[in-house]
Amino acid sequence: MNEVKPHRAWAERTLQRAEVFGVANEDIGFVELLAAGLPD
Repeated sequence: MNEVKPHRAWAERTLQRAEVFGVANEDIGFVELLAAGLPD
């Protein structure tokens, strides 16, 4: 591999994707995710 710090570049892209697409916090469960999608 010729790329400098390939893992860092991968990690930065992964963090950017997480910010764009959204990632649930550790304390949020599946039920809360489903409930958030329901209309009020």
